[in-house]
Amino acid sequence: MSTKAVQDQVSRRKYPRRNFRRKMGILFEGKYWMGNGVEVGEGGVSFLLGQAFPEGRSLVINFQVPSGAFVTVQAEIRNVKKDLRTGLFSYGTLFKTLKFEHKKDIRSYVSARSESEQ
Repeated sequence: MSTKAVQDQVSRRKYPRRNFRRKMGILFEGKYWMGNGVEVGEGGVSFLLGQAFPEGRSLVINFQVPSGAFVTVQAEIRNVKKDLRTGLFSYGTLFKTLKFEHKKDIRSYVSARSESEQ
């Protein structure tokens, strides 16, 4: 993907995101998987997982917001890309059922990003 394409994708996001290198649980079709977070924002989360799921499907994600709540949220898979080097799948999701208090915790986490993350 070109630099311009990445910039266009980031600029069209409704909410800012922050790096989120934490473990997260993913429930899909009755099976539970452990993934690695990449970024989080009020609108969704991206993560890496060794299992392939189709775009457009729903799943349930569990994660702990640093200095915040434990979040369980239903999300829709918006995009999937396979990293040929690692064999992992990169998922972009859209939150569907995020509670207001969890949204506030995520907003606080994102807005407190360090200078090195900006």
